[in-house]
Amino acid sequence: MMDLKAEFQQALAADPYQDALAQLAADRFGRKIPAAKRAELTSTALQIGVELAEKLLQEYSSEKKAADDSAAKTDSKNQPDDNPEISHETEAATGGIQPSRQRLLDPAALAVRLGAVVTDSEYPIAPEFTTVGYFETPNEIFVNRYFARYDEQAEAAGMPLLRYVSWREVVIAHELFHYLDETRKAVPQQDYRLKLWQLGPYTHQTELSVLREISAMAFAQKLTDWPFYPGRLSAMLVKLTRNDVASP
Repeated sequence: MMDLKAEFQQALAADPYQDALAQLAADRFGRKIPAAKRAELTSTALQIGVELAEKLLQEYSSEKKAADDSAAKTDSKNQPDDNPEISHETEAATGGIQPSRQRLLDPAALAVRLGAVVTDSEYPIAPEFTTVGYFETPNEIFVNRYFARYDEQAEAAGMPLLRYVSWREVVIAHELFHYLDETRKAVPQQDYRLKLWQLGPYTHQTELSVLREISAMAFAQKLTDWPFYPGRLSAMLVKLTRNDVASP
């Protein structure tokens, strides 16, 4: 089995499109779709996520820059300590440690602005089920702070992106997509339906929820400028908790 460092390096080098295509192919319904159609659906799902992220970046990053510029002219003493891109809300939730990565938007602040509630809680992991975060209707986004206890190991192993304070924003962005999709109805629908069986004139079809997951991955990656496909994150964090870190 590949250890964490090797998997981390592979993630950084991987093509997000290929990762998304593999995610669809691994789905119990997705694997029933012909390869050419899977490729088409994957491209469309990724495009949906990217375009929505670009729309929000254009709308809210310019708005934020104008507000920051105005605040700087009004009173330079009221500037945030070191990094104007990190909200005090994010800083408090993550213990005051700030990620070194820069971005135009704080996904947590954006989620609140759009009507969602972001909660950091601890949910111990288990072999049968692990979550880094989830969305609960109508507007609650939860992030699993349990993994923060492994931040020192991630830092020591040279993988600061696997610290909670680093990937927290990606999870929030991913769940923000689901909020915008399910509650705000702000996401274009992908109309593909898979035919499962037919009885006389009736044809039973199903939507592919995995396509919304792929869109959410693309949305989160674009919104946060994350360097690898977010679908790889959960498995790597589980390996981190098992101390399966070092490569020779």
